[in-house]
Amino acid sequence: MGADKTKTHDRGKSPYSALIPLLPVLVVDNKKLPKKGEIIKKEEDVRREVAKKEKRVRTIFSISQLFRLERRFNAQKYLSASERARLAYSLQLTETQVKIWFQNRRAKWKREMAQKGIDTNQQSINIPNSHLDSDLFG
Repeated sequence: MGADKTKTHDRGKSPYSALIPLLPVLVVDNKKLPKKGEIIKKEEDVRREVAKKEKRVRTIFSISQLFRLERRFNAQKYLSASERARLAYSLQLTETQVKIWFQNRRAKWKREMAQKGIDTNQQSINIPNSHLDSDLFG
């Protein structure tokens, strides 16, 4: 009597074949499909990993640079951005190199103080900046 309104499908075709274009399928190396549960990395993540793996050149500081960095560190454990920029310029280093040197030196200083049982959280004595301007010229 009533016509069956369910749609039949062609032989050999899955009833889900219309959904296939909607499924996100990532092809790796144009050959392999990801295995179930496998995480496919985004291109930007892969680039970051490659950049991390590239070997960085280690900065070798000259004796005079180290002397002036140490002298400044002994007077002042933390530099403002402008102080860092001036010191970097005077030493012919990048601001990043000076920043990292100070970070590493503070870590070393804190380890040394911890071995001696001295609390490094106390304010260190800072010499006014006017006395440190000699770092700019020698």
